[in-house]
Amino acid sequence: MDQLKRENASSESIVRSQLELAPGLSNAWLSVTVTWVQQMTIFKAVLIVYCLNVVAWGGMIFLLMCNAAPAMCHPTCDNINSPRRKWIEIDSQILNALFCVPAFWLAPRRCIESWKAFQYTTRQDITALRQLAATYREWFRLPGSESLPAHVGPIEVEAWLHQTSSPEDILPCPVRSIPEPPPSGRRATPTRLWKLHANIGLNLLNTIFQVILSLFMWCYNRHNRPAWSVGLFLCLAFVSSIATGVFQFLERKKVQQVEGKPSPKILRIEDEEFAFVVRQKLLRSNPLETSR
Repeated sequence: MDQLKRENASSESIVRSQLELAPGLSNAWLSVTVTWVQQMTIFKAVLIVYCLNVVAWGGMIFLLMCNAAPAMCHPTCDNINSPRRKWIEIDSQILNALFCVPAFWLAPRRCIESWKAFQYTTRQDITALRQLAATYREWFRLPGSESLPAHVGPIEVEAWLHQTSSPEDILPCPVRSIPEPPPSGRRATPTRLWKLHANIGLNLLNTIFQVILSLFMWCYNRHNRPAWSVGLFLCLAFVSSIATGVFQFLERKKVQQVEGKPSPKILRIEDEEFAFVVRQKLLRSNPLETSR
């Protein structure tokens, strides 16, 4: 009996030692999972469901286009009344509705950005350019912003403005939208203005192409819809959206090569400090809140 207990204990110790030999991968996945769950919000959950729907319905229409379901080709694959063509129409309508969500949701913002870009181009409105710089603070740098001290960030910018005579034209509007202090101690060179205009134009074109595609999808049925309409405007909307994402990624990477990439922990601490400063200002401006 004692020998059996010793054998069981030795086997348990062997299994435990094998699990402890490679804890890095399991611990890493566990920490990532815990962090992902802790930072979960309603918006992130909805975004995950949205992306899963796009992948699922997009994969289904891809398989249907490749004739991966021969049982649906009755009487033929290209027959207008075949199950394959009917499900292609259903998938197309669902995907169009999914793509309309970001395109129409961001349409007011994209129109406002286009109007600001037009104001700067025609009237040299510096305030409009500064507001656009605040919107694209991750990769767009204003002319003259390379002369800013490396330690100036959203928290220190107002105190720095009171101590210096530098114009606000080199800062975004509002000034607290200034990028975080660069970890490398160097500011990136100003971004060329045509890149900002190209990014705004591509975003607006994406919404326009999506509107045209929706008109073809909703005003026609699968019997009388022009065959070229869906493929053309779907490709144009998709290409403009992908081009904008790639464009911003390359510009952000170019800025990070000069300024460095701040760690998430530093960004979280700076956000907490910034929120504390804003809270203190609100308390000073509202004595009743302070007394409470």
